[in-house]
Amino acid sequence: MSNTKIILIPLDERPVNTRYPEMLAAIAGAELRLPPPEIRGLQRTPADVEKLIHWLRQSSTDADVCIASCEYLGYGNLINARISDDSTADVITRLAVLAEVGAQIPVHAFSLITRVSNADDCVEEPLYWLQWGTKFYRFARLYHRNEAGDLTETERADLSTLQAELPHELVVDWLTRRLRNHAVKGSVAQEPWQFGPQALAIIRHYVRLRYKLLPYLYQLWVAQARDGSAVMRPLFHDFDNADGLDLDRIDDQFLVGPALMQAPLVHQGQQQRTVALPGTGRWLDAGSGRFVAAGRSVQARSDAASTPLYAREGQLLPMQPGERTTPSNDLADIELHVILGRGCTDAARLDYTFDDGLSDAHERGERGVVRFHATRVGDEIVLRVETLQAWKPLRVSVVGYDAAASVKLVLASGVQAQALVGDSWTFSGQPLAIGRGSIFAV
Repeated sequence: MSNTKIILIPLDERPVNTRYPEMLAAIAGAELRLPPPEIRGLQRTPADVEKLIHWLRQSSTDADVCIASCEYLGYGNLINARISDDSTADVITRLAVLAEVGAQIPVHAFSLITRVSNADDCVEEPLYWLQWGTKFYRFARLYHRNEAGDLTETERADLSTLQAELPHELVVDWLTRRLRNHAVKGSVAQEPWQFGPQALAIIRHYVRLRYKLLPYLYQLWVAQARDGSAVMRPLFHDFDNADGLDLDRIDDQFLVGPALMQAPLVHQGQQQRTVALPGTGRWLDAGSGRFVAAGRSVQARSDAASTPLYAREGQLLPMQPGERTTPSNDLADIELHVILGRGCTDAARLDYTFDDGLSDAHERGERGVVRFHATRVGDEIVLRVETLQAWKPLRVSVVGYDAAASVKLVLASGVQAQALVGDSWTFSGQPLAIGRGSIFAV
């Protein structure tokens, strides 16, 4: 990359989109060309797009490549993509310069789906967001689900109430701006239901899986706030290199916290890939339910409904119970997935933190912490439970894998024995055989 001349039209003027790329280019020995500061704009004030286009034409005459934000070039920056009154025709005309530049050098243009803010705050939104922001957020979510045919009767009533309450002219203004943003992109419809029932079912599964995993993800956010631990991280963050596994050179696998690893297929038509399984012990293949030995590479296959996803043996994965069909969550009601296979001699530990998930009340001590310690002996899971910080009752049901048939609960109130009833659930791919325990309270 040394001496490569790169034009960057950033997403907006923030240092993360300007100064950081300059620093990365300097490290790589490349020349990064950014729009001059005097035409960049600031927050609600857009960049001078006409001068920007003139600068782009001049800069591209001897550049090697152009990376361009369509929001910046079309509207003046990201905020103005949400608040400006520019017409679809005006924005498309501005973006046409990319084809002109693309005839000379490679152009990599990117665009975003503009957010709907869940706050009564107009700093980065239309001015009427100050009064109506949270209600527009609720309206947008219900409007979207209504289009997908996925509303409950209660939600249908909520949508009708919002439609009557929100000023009609503001709804028209907001929808017109959103439709403009989609039209400008010039792409085919991207809503999940546009791709047929099979694709819709697959997308719905993984969206619901994300909500099911919220208790686990919440533990990662707590750790990040406490000590800066990374949520998504490269393999070498948690594991050392080993013979045949140069983890510091693997850039297409990642960890989500200490317990989950994904190895996505990133090329169109790709159906298999090599997956590095770092560390010692075993990994649970979420697509098959098999425990696979670590410290080596394996070949993983995938189809339209699955992605190579693994859970690390010796971990406890808290999840929301059942299949999630709404974005609501209660961190005090969980399934505890015990990732211990037959013959495993490791112990799995988790200090599970839970609060209301919404407010800052946890800063005043309004949160609970429960310590779980699990081992496996034959077909039995032994789970020791200790309350470290009392708050409110925590409801738990144990989920075991690899023919786990029972659980012995060691609680402050005494020892309980439970049978794990045979069941199944789909993580990624084929339904997995599991054993499910009864709910108990801590």
